[in-house]
Amino acid sequence: MSRTRFVIHRLAWIAPGLVIGLVWIWRASWVVGGERRYTLFDDALISLSYARTLADTGELVWFPGADRVEGITNPLWTLYMSLIHLLGFSESQIILVVSVTGLLTVLASALIAGRLALRITPSAKWVEPASVLVVSLSFPALFWSIRGMEVGLQLLLASSLLLLIARSISQLAISASTLTFIVVITALGVWTRLDFLVIVLALAAWLLVSTRKRDPGWLLALTLVLAGAAAFVVQAAWRWAYYGYLLPNTYYLKVEGHDLIDRILRGQWTDGKLPLLIAVLVLSALVFGSFKNRRDESFLIAGMLLTVSVALVAYSTYVGGDAWDELTVPNRYVVPAFAFGAVLFLTATAMMLSRGVRWYFIVGPLLAGGLFVVLGLRALLRGSIQLDDSIPGVAVVALLVATGIAVLIATYWILLWKAGLSRSGESKETAVRIVAVTLSVLLSGSLSWVSVAMNGGPKVDADQRYAEYGLVLRESLLPGTSVAVTFAGAPVYFSGLTSIDLLGKNDPVIARMQPVLGFKPGHDKFDYEYSIGVLRPDVIMQLFVASAEDYAYIEGLGYRYCGLNPSDQLPALGVWIQEDANVLRSGVSCSP
Repeated sequence: MSRTRFVIHRLAWIAPGLVIGLVWIWRASWVVGGERRYTLFDDALISLSYARTLADTGELVWFPGADRVEGITNPLWTLYMSLIHLLGFSESQIILVVSVTGLLTVLASALIAGRLALRITPSAKWVEPASVLVVSLSFPALFWSIRGMEVGLQLLLASSLLLLIARSISQLAISASTLTFIVVITALGVWTRLDFLVIVLALAAWLLVSTRKRDPGWLLALTLVLAGAAAFVVQAAWRWAYYGYLLPNTYYLKVEGHDLIDRILRGQWTDGKLPLLIAVLVLSALVFGSFKNRRDESFLIAGMLLTVSVALVAYSTYVGGDAWDELTVPNRYVVPAFAFGAVLFLTATAMMLSRGVRWYFIVGPLLAGGLFVVLGLRALLRGSIQLDDSIPGVAVVALLVATGIAVLIATYWILLWKAGLSRSGESKETAVRIVAVTLSVLLSGSLSWVSVAMNGGPKVDADQRYAEYGLVLRESLLPGTSVAVTFAGAPVYFSGLTSIDLLGKNDPVIARMQPVLGFKPGHDKFDYEYSIGVLRPDVIMQLFVASAEDYAYIEGLGYRYCGLNPSDQLPALGVWIQEDANVLRSGVSCSP
């Protein structure tokens, strides 16, 4: 195949993901004051605030003049975003560049996933374009990446690392350049997110278990462990020198004071959103586990993907899931597992088409998936997982989607079984492939796609609203005004004001206190007597959970509640302002 045709084919494979991603970015934008604006997920805007401060002042802190506190967990991604700030773009243009970058990382990851799929089943050429298409349309990967999180970069680095190792396994030799690339990618991954070490250690463990001592796998495993350890030590040393702590502030916020049992109990109900993924992982384990030759390249590469995916699900459970697991979108930690799970499902399908179906290939995944369906229903009934109420008739839509997926699963197994029984089953095999690709696309976010069509995606309306609140603060308050917030992203980035984080992501005192609510990562610690009574912000934009006693305490400190409305093109915002604070811009009033 010529290089031109090669490139055209790959562009065609990622074209649906590219078009849908760009439409999604546009769909999530809105017009304020005659200007089209873009925004990101609130946590991404915390990182963007750090990036702006780094670009403007050379300090990696929340806002100019802030104490040195590491309220981010993605230093490499933040560094990249700081470089964007140096290019002279406007706020919305910077955000647009970040969103498009996230989309491009997902598309690049999809192309690499296709190469991995082809190495597992080299005789089934259809798995490469199918894997590229499916991963490029993976809802959680697109959602978190387009909304500004580092997830797409992490997926790209993990996919690249897997492909390098897969090539080394195939060649039974390792070049110095390959080892260098593995070390660099591992270091970049750890500097993107510290928990990239989960992927590194899972890969190393699989290589040690599945290869002989003198095989290249042992050298690869040793390289991974040493590179990961070195990257962690360098990062910890830099963090200690700059911030005075060995770990990010968010570690202390989310781990200190929380029992392991509490984290695991919460983590297991967040797993209730993963029945299809769990079923796919069990199916893959059964299909590839049936190989008699455990040194087979297909077995070894599939084992890598499976081990990493299982490790990520286990890690998500161990840490108690993510703060926003009430959404129907799977959390950030398991995004690579969905991409690799799709590759495993498609390659396992190709294997069953060529080798036949065994009864336990059907029973095992159905039992495992069924168990997690029960977990999901239990979490839904308890309100731990919430359907997106921005979708009209969301319960009916969810029921229809679930019914459609169940029908597709039944159709998949019936067609696959018949294709195995038929000697001339080409048409049945084609039908199986189509159903498998469809199921893979629906694997991770079938209901959430409806939300994208309705309002730009989960929580986009809230992100837009808090961006507008940030603009209200900027147009109403004088520079240097200090504002207490619980949403620490959009209000701070768009206002550019000095801020106090009531929930402690950017406050080491709150991060190290005991939780005052039931466990919810990053959202169960606060102390108004410290954050408001001691730090005394000029303005309180919002409280997290407040009782009548809390409101009385705030009033006793001399705060009055009033509404800011500097422009007809922005919403009114109710805030608490200190009685004696001279913080309002000329011509702006705060009405009771």
